[in-house]
Amino acid sequence: MTTSQPTTASPRLQENHAGDTVTPSDPYVNVVSPRHHDELEGLSRTQKWTRSWMVTRWRLSRTIYSVPLPMLTARFDVKQGDLILTLPLLLILLAASVVLTNEHDVKMSGMPPTFTMFLVFGLVVRNNSLLLTLTGIPFERALFYHKLFAYATIILTALHAYSYRLSNDDGEEEYKDSKVITGAIAFVAMIFMYLLSLNKIRRRFFEFFLRVHWVLFIVVIVAAVAHGAFFALFGILPWFIDMLYRLIFRARTYNRGSSKTDKVSAGIVAPEQVTVHALSGDITRIQFPRVRKDTGEALEYEAGQYAFICIPAISYLEWHPFTLSSSPNEAMVTFHTKKTG
Repeated sequence: MTTSQPTTASPRLQENHAGDTVTPSDPYVNVVSPRHHDELEGLSRTQKWTRSWMVTRWRLSRTIYSVPLPMLTARFDVKQGDLILTLPLLLILLAASVVLTNEHDVKMSGMPPTFTMFLVFGLVVRNNSLLLTLTGIPFERALFYHKLFAYATIILTALHAYSYRLSNDDGEEEYKDSKVITGAIAFVAMIFMYLLSLNKIRRRFFEFFLRVHWVLFIVVIVAAVAHGAFFALFGILPWFIDMLYRLIFRARTYNRGSSKTDKVSAGIVAPEQVTVHALSGDITRIQFPRVRKDTGEALEYEAGQYAFICIPAISYLEWHPFTLSSSPNEAMVTFHTKKTG
């Protein structure tokens, strides 16, 4: 980590430039409480709908979907919402794939892995993206689903390949079919992506994993589309929007503030007010004032929350989560990061 200024995505800003927008990882703020109906005066229908959706989304999350389950949550990270939606969906897709494979229906057996591939691409988006803001899924949960549906895609793709094997009576013809070649390329690339994403490899060689993951991702999507899985392309759209959002809008906003405010906002972090020190034990400390000295903008957060840090000198696209080490009442916001690779 260099001394280039890190740009932090705040868990919650005291001065909320987006108009009381609640991000997925934020503590709930009752923005449409009956006591605040006056605040809704003058809002457009879209703004009112957005606020109502935020509240509904939060209530569903806290009362149904995010409720932990004894043993299952601690051991497998499965929550009540997964028993209601995620696991039944996976079982339906698996059962359909098995039935179609048994019937030697090659074309239809390719639909389940295409659908899960669409979800894999759509769930690769990071924090504060438009998709996650709408769904309320925090980035770490989206990553869990990204991995889960990736594993499902490999299994369903294997069943799809097996259905072709069962339906092919002439072994010499199978290697002349271009769809077999593109399907095999996509499947092999998926296997390599899975192997390189194993925890020990990913943590120890993260930069290598990241770059190879990108290359294999391109191989998978090109081969899958050539194979006929066009629907999977729609999953790239939210990822592409999220990438542009992080590259163009988000870095600019947290460096120079929002362009939607009446006054010019410089953002919560001034580059010249950030300090980065190397400590013993491969630990790096990053600090900056909680209240920006020249503008008075403040970062408000709760104990135990995390923030995303980006070092533009390394990459505008790399935002990594770190837990805040400092107390919310301290004058300095502090992060301690440890080298792991």
